[in-house]
Amino acid sequence: EETAEEDMDLSALDEETEEEASLEPITPSDYLVQDTADYVVLGDYEGIAVEQYTYEVTDEMVQDEIQQYLEMSGEEVETDSPSESGNIVYFTMTYSTPGSDPYEESTYITLGLEEYGSEFDENLTGVSAGDTLEFSISFDDSIWIEEWMDQTVDFEVSVESVCTLDVPEYDDTYAESMGYTSTEEYESAVRESLIAS
Repeated sequence: EETAEEDMDLSALDEETEEEASLEPITPSDYLVQDTADYVVLGDYEGIAVEQYTYEVTDEMVQDEIQQYLEMSGEEVETDSPSESGNIVYFTMTYSTPGSDPYEESTYITLGLEEYGSEFDENLTGVSAGDTLEFSISFDDSIWIEEWMDQTVDFEVSVESVCTLDVPEYDDTYAESMGYTSTEEYESAVRESLIAS
């Protein structure tokens, strides 16, 4: 047996269905501005010079792309030698700016890429696992970390490990591992990929 509440729900549903059935279909073109020429006057485009840009893929660009692939295929190997350019340094750092609480994070950098600027790289050059450092750097507004812009940042760094990158030799064997028969065929494919992009 239906309750009064169910009766009300059903009658409301019937009304909605009737309303939907009575709506006229919408034609999008009815809402577009008609006779646009009465409102818009186009200028004369005849004789306008258009500069077409062409982009050349150079041998250097191809080799740079291949070098990136080689480095992505490389394996990290821990070393006891002091860090130098190209090495990957893993560390925990605590940093603070004037008037802020210290913040700690574990991260890594590749020396030479200057991810935190050249001065930061200099401080982490010549270090080994287990070393601890304290230094300050005054950054300008070119640093990508907003809270460091135009600030002097105090750092405490604990070096966890220093790694070299064992990059595969670039030869036909490497090209075959990438699915090509030779370095020439591989370079041609890389060039085509660069042209397409």
